Amino acid sequence: MRYLATIVIIAFFFSNSYSQVRTSGKAAKDWTFQMGPTVGMIDGKRLAPTTYGLILQPKFIFGQLGRETSVSVSMPLTALMFSQKYGANSIVNSGFSANIPIVLDFNFYHAAFKREKRTLGAYLGAGWNFNYMNFSTYRADPIDITNDVKNNYDGLNHGPYFNAGIRIKIANGASFDIRVYGTMSLARTPLNVYGVGVLYNFGMKAKSYGQGSGWF
Repeated sequence: MRYLATIVIIAFFFSNSYSQVRTSGKAAKDWTFQMGPTVGMIDGKRLAPTTYGLILQPKFIFGQLGRETSVSVSMPLTALMFSQKYGANSIVNSGFSANIPIVLDFNFYHAAFKREKRTLGAYLGAGWNFNYMNFSTYRADPIDITNDVKNNYDGLNHGPYFNAGIRIKIANGASFDIRVYGTMSLARTPLNVYGVGVLYNFGMKAKSYGQGSGWF
């Protein structure tokens, strides 16, 4: 819980420190939502399966650092499935990973605010991830079936999380993110997750106020 408390304190610090540059309440504070597919890998000891899944992310923009820069808190909920055969007789099956990160993001240009009309934007963020992972491994002995080895893992992990990416406007009110992310586990069994995702941004229609043109 102390990690979560640290993130909240940092978020309030930035919100209060830069509140004087807000041009309007609606411009500086907004909820947005992102959703899209993701692929990646789990990097563990003798385990590196490819993952496939979905990211669902609510985000609250609460602080304005400048005319085209903001701070937000997001929760990129990520569900991952994996199944991969490796070696001659081993297979990873029934693998599942659920991630609940809490992230503080710095947003630049497009999608820093709903009113921002720039074509390109970028963001960089860090936070803390809470992860549940379940998987099983099976190693078959081709000579003696009694030597077959089955292992099951089921547990909770937590650790630092980071993400970064670019945002691209494709039409008025329509844009998407190209994101890279990673989380490192502090559990006894280290299972680090890395991936890339493409997320559509909902609710990004530009307001009547605010101007912007060009790429940057």
